[in-house]
Amino acid sequence: RSCHKIAIDTARRVMYVMGRFVEVDRRGSEPLNGDLFAYHLDDDRWECVSEDTAADGGPALLYDLQMAVDERDGRLWVFGGKVVLPSQTSGQQQQQPPIADPNYSGLYSFDTVSRRWTLVRADDASPPDSPALRSRIGHCMVWEAERRLLHILHGQRMKDYLR
Repeated sequence: RSCHKIAIDTARRVMYVMGRFVEVDRRGSEPLNGDLFAYHLDDDRWECVSEDTAADGGPALLYDLQMAVDERDGRLWVFGGKVVLPSQTSGQQQQQPPIADPNYSGLYSFDTVSRRWTLVRADDASPPDSPALRSRIGHCMVWEAERRLLHILHGQRMKDYLR
């Protein structure tokens, strides 16, 4: 895969892998389901946690996303990235996530214990008392455990560079 992300939960000794880019000319011949895999470090074993993240309540197939782990709560955070859309000639239908711009994904959390996704904030959906959080690519994301903060830094949306 390419344009995927990896996040490691060192407390539970699990590595998560999500996202991939699919070339436009291959989008009619490959499934466009987003998947989530877990690699159990102590058992040297891969597990497919979700074969279709969108069908399970999470984001669609993404590339250039970011992930971070909250080890205390066993929560995986997923933000941004571009949604892999079917090519116009493939004739394939893909369920779209509830986002403002079908090219970008929002902020999701995945509870690794209950294995449930939550859409925390759709793309461009900011509460009135909150700063705008525009989905993006090329960004960095870090979970700060002590203060329980998710930091999202920089990135690009369309041709705009964000800070």
